[in-house]
Amino acid sequence: MGSLSELFIAVGLDVVLGDPSWLPHPVQLIGQFITVLEKFLRQQIKNEAVAGVWLGSLTVLVSAGIAWGLSCLHPWVRIYLVYAALAPRCLMNEALAVKRVLQQGNVLAARQQLSRVVGRDTASLSAADIIRATVETVAENTADGVIAPLFYLLLGLPWGLSVPFVWAFKAASTLDSMVGYKNQRYFYLGRFSARLDDVLGYLPARITGLLLPVAAWLCRQDARLAWRMLWRDHGKHASPNSGWSEAAMAGALRLRLGGGAYYQGKWVEKPTLGEALRLPEPRDITRACCLMWATYIILLALGTVLIRRWL
Repeated sequence: MGSLSELFIAVGLDVVLGDPSWLPHPVQLIGQFITVLEKFLRQQIKNEAVAGVWLGSLTVLVSAGIAWGLSCLHPWVRIYLVYAALAPRCLMNEALAVKRVLQQGNVLAARQQLSRVVGRDTASLSAADIIRATVETVAENTADGVIAPLFYLLLGLPWGLSVPFVWAFKAASTLDSMVGYKNQRYFYLGRFSARLDDVLGYLPARITGLLLPVAAWLCRQDARLAWRMLWRDHGKHASPNSGWSEAAMAGALRLRLGGGAYYQGKWVEKPTLGEALRLPEPRDITRACCLMWATYIILLALGTVLIRRWL
């Protein structure tokens, strides 16, 4: 079930409304389900790796199944579920909030705002570090928070499976954000969820990387360097997927992204992506958002053309 017209209505709702705090979000329910299921499986299954397979599989299957069932109730329920899976407006709002307080000269408030969207410690970041970290999170989330949901919506549309496809992906993404850590608590339990998120994000990450140089050309950024940094640096990232969008974004903006950072008080060394051809400035956050939107619109346009030909 589903149609291109419903997809465009959902896209329009996201552009206008974003993710208002007063509106219940399915991801919150998925998170609660994961918490309850994790506790139950830890009690019932001693082998944490096996429990992790059950945790990941049940969360994805239950989320997709419930989403599919709800989507059959009414077209507006289906439109809401598509709208709730989209995130470009929310990502832009969070990024530009960092830019606004930074332009006011309030570095402390910018650090606090940035901590809402990144996992690293922000207490000691300089203004330049804040800008780079914000651009980096926009780049990473362009792939897994913006392009990936749209990719699965478009992929499922010809078969009427957009809603279960996208909520299977969103469930895997939520699992990774909650249990996909290489620490003592989740090293074995979260391994399956982390791998599942990597597998489902594989194609969207590469599509994002390939589209970003085109987006750079449309946004009057450095498309040539975006293409060169994409192929030179995408493999440097510890994640098999994140390097594609981050390397291309770094090249497009002529910045150096990545590098080591503190996480929960511990220094974690990471490779750098791109080249520092100029100093970061607050407008780079706006430029990164422009690149995100352009990539999103390109995929939406290409997907629409292909689906119309298919149908």
